[in-house]
Amino acid sequence: MKNLLIIICFFIITNLAKADEWRLQAGNARDIAVGANGAVWSIGNTPTDGSYNIQRWTGTSWQNIDGGGKRIAVDPNGNPWVINSANQIFKREANRWVQMPGTAIDIGIGANGDVWVIGTDDNIIGGGGKRVYKLVDNNWRVVEGGGVKITVGPNGQPFIVNNGGTIYERLTTGNWQTYPGQAYDISIGANGSLWAIGRISKGGGSYSIHKWNVDIWEEVDGGGTEIAVDATGKPWITNHLNEIYKRNYTTPVYRSVITVSPIAHDYPFTGAPSCIAANPSNQYNLLIASGSGGVYETTNALSSTRTWTYNNTLTNPNIYDLVFTTSGAPFTALAAAGETFKVNATTPQIWQKNSSGIWSLARFVAGTNIPSNKTSCYRVIKGSLAGTYYACGDFGIAFYGPTLSSWEIIPFPTTVPVYSIAALQNGIVAAATEMGTYIYSPSTRVWTKRNDAAKVRSSQERYRLNTDFSGQIIMYADLAERYRNATYTADGLTWGTFNLPPEYTDAAGGFESVYLDSVITGNYSIFISNKYKFYQANLYGTSPLAGLDYLRNNNQPLQWSEPIQPGHDDTRHFLRLRSTDGTNKIVMTSDGGFHISNFSYATVGGYHWQTERTSSGLNNLEVYNLAGTYNEVNFGTQHNSLAALNATFAIAGPALALGEGYVINRNGMGDVDKNSIIFDNKYGLSIQGPAFGKPAVNVCGTSNPFWISPSAGWGNPIWLGNKMYIQDARPADATPAVFPWRISMDNGCTWQPLPNGNSIRKGMNAFFSVRNNIEQNLFVGLQGSGSGVKLGKLVNPHIRSLSNWVYPAMTGLEGGIPFLGAEFLYNPIFCVNPSNPENLFAIENNTGKLKFSNNGGNNWAESTSFTQALTVINTSAFKGSKNSFSIRSMSFSPFDSNLILIGTVSEGLYKSNDGGTTWQRIQTPGLYNITDFHWRTTNTVIISTYGHGLFSMNM
Repeated sequence: MKNLLIIICFFIITNLAKADEWRLQAGNARDIAVGANGAVWSIGNTPTDGSYNIQRWTGTSWQNIDGGGKRIAVDPNGNPWVINSANQIFKREANRWVQMPGTAIDIGIGANGDVWVIGTDDNIIGGGGKRVYKLVDNNWRVVEGGGVKITVGPNGQPFIVNNGGTIYERLTTGNWQTYPGQAYDISIGANGSLWAIGRISKGGGSYSIHKWNVDIWEEVDGGGTEIAVDATGKPWITNHLNEIYKRNYTTPVYRSVITVSPIAHDYPFTGAPSCIAANPSNQYNLLIASGSGGVYETTNALSSTRTWTYNNTLTNPNIYDLVFTTSGAPFTALAAAGETFKVNATTPQIWQKNSSGIWSLARFVAGTNIPSNKTSCYRVIKGSLAGTYYACGDFGIAFYGPTLSSWEIIPFPTTVPVYSIAALQNGIVAAATEMGTYIYSPSTRVWTKRNDAAKVRSSQERYRLNTDFSGQIIMYADLAERYRNATYTADGLTWGTFNLPPEYTDAAGGFESVYLDSVITGNYSIFISNKYKFYQANLYGTSPLAGLDYLRNNNQPLQWSEPIQPGHDDTRHFLRLRSTDGTNKIVMTSDGGFHISNFSYATVGGYHWQTERTSSGLNNLEVYNLAGTYNEVNFGTQHNSLAALNATFAIAGPALALGEGYVINRNGMGDVDKNSIIFDNKYGLSIQGPAFGKPAVNVCGTSNPFWISPSAGWGNPIWLGNKMYIQDARPADATPAVFPWRISMDNGCTWQPLPNGNSIRKGMNAFFSVRNNIEQNLFVGLQGSGSGVKLGKLVNPHIRSLSNWVYPAMTGLEGGIPFLGAEFLYNPIFCVNPSNPENLFAIENNTGKLKFSNNGGNNWAESTSFTQALTVINTSAFKGSKNSFSIRSMSFSPFDSNLILIGTVSEGLYKSNDGGTTWQRIQTPGLYNITDFHWRTTNTVIISTYGHGLFSMNM
């Protein structure tokens, strides 16, 4: 079980009569319990000798039973056990109460009959509340640990909440395992479904409600004070008004029988850790955010071999910034998280790491009103005063100070997002927006625009505004091709300019300002990155400001180095480190992972990069487009390479670099060579032999290691039948009335145009096809004159007559089928039943909802069961941040046409075993942005993701 941080989002109970939400029940209660046999008991609200009445649920109302209590549990036979106001323990036997030895403040009973209590004596060793006991031979046996609330799993192992709200599960080994988050109450059902009452107020005395799903707490609507879970996973709650509610759907079992595991790999083209931070008091201590969620930490960063530990309690996969705090702060590090794809989030995504290494969502001053779509956070920084911190995001600017217990929002003069922020040592704060840069004075608490040219236009540009190492100056560099300017200021009022490298365009990740060298006297350096490389320029003077002012006053430009290539595209974030032996190092993140190099400020040619590989866990393979046989799985990466995993999931031979990255034919070369691979790039259709290093028999009669077709390609090649390829011939952009598909009847040697489908070409990457297993039908996505993708169906593609093209009416599919993809992956989200080509699934362009057709695409209807399954997790629309659709991929099983998989951006994987009637959610760490599926066997599927690696699922 993983330690993932509870994501706290809170909602007032409203519209409780809706389906799949909380339903108000008769009566009132202060505590509630459900037995493994379904019996429901509660402590009512009627005083009885210092306690409250005890009542049993009849199915429609409550029946009072003699006695009184304050806490209650139910054994597998449906008999209640209670604790009264004197902390005495009683159990119900033969319609009478029997007192048990000892005293307790809480009680829990497992589905196997094991009884546990929280006693009344303090847990002196270890703290946490009162001591924990288990009933053994009618006596209480003390167990190590301390808590205030307890529940017992079906295997007899308890979960406790201590007096600080920390959640623990006792393992069969006898150890206690910590869970993320904090709770006031917790309950587990006989089927293993685990629920908790969180610790943030929802008003009136009720608190948030969460359910545990495999590895993370998922927030649900509503608020309560006590919780119980029945044998089918349905929770019951009481709230601060002592009202009783029951959830009317069955929740996922928290331990699934389906296993999803990441596939180990050691492959250089890997995912993009987004940001790094160095401990200011210990340069050997680094934090780095991984692409799949969680943060890695090392305490020997400057050694030749580093060791990393992984903390997965920071669940957001899009960490934009990290910073260590100074000593004395209530947290040891901060993180900014953006683009959560959970569009119903209500709290800015500022995360805090405590001294135990656990990340939790920052709290805000009570009454803070933040729109639900304004919660992404892009940067977190230290202020000039000890204990002060600033964060910026969609919500504007947030501030934390030593006199505050929660964060507060600083009023900002505009409603636009703030993408970057920097603070000077004199207290001045600068905030960069798409409208320009504003300056803030803490003494006056007033924002003033001071630089119209220093604009940051997206969250990807968050490091373009920065301070030097000592906080003396603020620097801004805009490297976009249309906006080439760079400025600096020491007071926020007067801005000077400096030049950029003349060939420098196409900015991406990082701009890391000025670093001070204490060995080479008077030498400072500026580092700037674009999408592909970075540059260094040296300054000379008594300070960075003096060095820049000298150049400006004497009209001298900075002398930039030749481009420095760290070994991978898309540089993102820089840090300068200094080891105790005087060695300077620079560390960097990129799409290729984490890189570190020694360097000297005096020379710029001595970089010797060392790149962390996947064995350290820092890189996340970016893959999609899976193909292959039972013995081999082939895949392509964003970085235009082709690789393969054999039966043991080892890389099978060297990767093959492509011109673009559209991979792969689904079935090899048919009759020619079933072990060969076919892939497409902007230069043509290519065929590669077995193991990537051996020659393939060229289908046109020659033998070569690989072969490129004579026609230009730009798309995903499809193989139908034994000797056919269909390829996008890529006409010129925006060419109207050109149908860019070609067909080869001789395995790719010669090509002929397919009949014009009267579609309109609006841009590159517009045409992809989706193949079903019925050779007589080929479905093609056609980008029309509108915003959506229409559907073309070629009946019997061996006959190339225009009359064979059918254009379904698509009634009920608003806007058509959308394109969705990664940087180099665009295709309609669409799948065809292999046993019934008239049965189609697609997502709707205008709403993002899943729809299906049973007549070849003429009529479409919403899959309400999937809507229900997804919106249980995310109650908002089907679109997330940046207008991205929640659904990203879908596939029918070729072995079982009733089995469908749907991959989402942020909510994991959904599986249907009945053709889409019902859906089960499957989630595992890192399973985000699911792009493709390869069915190896009836029960085994390889899953690809964008930026998070390969996964193997066994069902």
